Amino acid sequence: MYRTAYVMVTDMAETARAGAARTRGRVSRGTLTRDEILRATVELIEADPSRPITMERVARALGTRPMSLYTHVRNRDDLVDGAVDRSLRDWSVVPLPDAGWEAEVRAWCSSLREVARRHSPLISEMTRNGR
Repeated sequence: MYRTAYVMVTDMAETARAGAARTRGRVSRGTLTRDEILRATVELIEADPSRPITMERVARALGTRPMSLYTHVRNRDDLVDGAVDRSLRDWSVVPLPDAGWEAEVRAWCSSLREVARRHSPLISEMTRNGR
């Protein structure tokens, strides 16, 4: 009787371990990437800058749950920092031919101002948190 119980318990434990290993091997992280999350965040800000940046809002736009974002971003601050970096990727200054340094600086500032205006909620977040 003890031997039968021992065999049953051992078999159950092995089955559980094997099942857990199979389950862990099949866990899918989906197709969501950090870059897609940041792109969606920037697009949401550009579409409606008056609404706050939230994990729920970004997740809803991506058709997922907020907790799935934490696989790719540590927290909301990381989301905002990444969105700032992504928005600055689009920033470019057109070189002015035969322009002096003052005209170049003006063009640089004007271009940066336009990016800041388009992404004003990100600028507000950065200054609020001392970044």
